Amino acid sequence: GFNAEFGIRGKWQDRLRVDASVFHMKYADRIGNLARTNLAGSAYLYRTNLGSSIHRGVEAYVEASPLRFLKHRSRYDLTLWTSVALLDARYGDFPLSAPVNGQSNLDGNRVEYAPALIHRAGIGFLDGGFQCNLQYSYTGKVYADAGNTEQASANGQTGVIPSWTVWDASASYCWRERYDLRVNVSNLLDKHYFTRRAAG
Repeated sequence: GFNAEFGIRGKWQDRLRVDASVFHMKYADRIGNLARTNLAGSAYLYRTNLGSSIHRGVEAYVEASPLRFLKHRSRYDLTLWTSVALLDARYGDFPLSAPVNGQSNLDGNRVEYAPALIHRAGIGFLDGGFQCNLQYSYTGKVYADAGNTEQASANGQTGVIPSWTVWDASASYCWRERYDLRVNVSNLLDKHYFTRRAAG
């Protein structure tokens, strides 16, 4: 396979920072998962060669300091940032020996565990030695198999993996430039979600 990428990175004074890129990747002779059914009627994931896939996308990161735009200089500081990744990862022409979800070819199907969108954003506040941050994270839905099976099987091995959103928070305080107290809370709203399906 091969990978090509073009990007731009820069900053304007201490107020704005930008990093953006586009990419194209070809992955040949890819190994992946197909949803199959055994003689007992139970679904399982069959790992095999699935041909080639093409991955195209855009990644961007922007960080700004609003108070600095106002030429406000004090012990306080505010930072806003966001990052986004848009991905279109799909299989190429690959005839199947046995149909999956009524499909006899994987052409155009999404690659397993490749979300179309990942978005993160955050806000940070600084007051002398005190600093706090709040972060939002979103990951789009993905498929567990190359056949893009939507319906979950009874054993949980196949089916779509829904999108999920998580909020994280952190705070820290530094005094005398020698001591640090830090507190981190992951999954602030106690959101229940899952990111993978069982392989066996």
